[in-house]
Amino acid sequence: RDLLSRVIYGVRTSILIGVLAGLILTLIGVLVGLVAGYFGGYIDLILMGLTDLMLTLPPLPLIMVLAVILGKNFWTVVIVIAITSWPQVARLIRSMAISIREYPYVEAAKVIGASNLRILLRHILPNVVPLAISQFIVSVSLAIVIEAGLAFLGLRNPLELSLGIILYEAQTGGGTGSAFVAGAWWWILFPGLLISLITMSFAFLGYAIDVAINPRLRRV
Repeated sequence: RDLLSRVIYGVRTSILIGVLAGLILTLIGVLVGLVAGYFGGYIDLILMGLTDLMLTLPPLPLIMVLAVILGKNFWTVVIVIAITSWPQVARLIRSMAISIREYPYVEAAKVIGASNLRILLRHILPNVVPLAISQFIVSVSLAIVIEAGLAFLGLRNPLELSLGIILYEAQTGGGTGSAFVAGAWWWILFPGLLISLITMSFAFLGYAIDVAINPRLRRV
């Protein structure tokens, strides 16, 4: 029950869940945003209607309900976080795709007979990749916080050790009394501090990428 070894192992699980969930939700958001922004019309109306519906649902209760229904294992948590967090990415990618589809080189590609798939993959997707990468970095930190919250509420498998599970153990004490009562402050401080540092690190990394790809944010 050494706290240092459990924290080191828990960091690995938390970051892995964050990276996988962030990758999946970013891919879903990019796909929905590209298709909706490029084709417009009824396709855009349907996809954005679905996106708006997901945005209106309260995220935390929805995640909790899905976690209870689908189970508490590793992949269930990853998928639940991904399918409830992609709409923000889809909205941003759609806005960028709408502006890019009006560029002269896109119009020229249409005139010479390029297929919609080729235009999406060769002309529009490369322009949204930097934005998608920055959104992926931000999504990783969001997923880590959500996983920690689910674990703290007892909605994760306690055998799959993560930083959130350590906080859950500090709260419950495994039947021996919580760390809050026992005065074992180190069981609360270090996992919580690491969650904060990891999320701040990914947030700063996402901001740095935004500065690198957005000329308006670069300092002279």
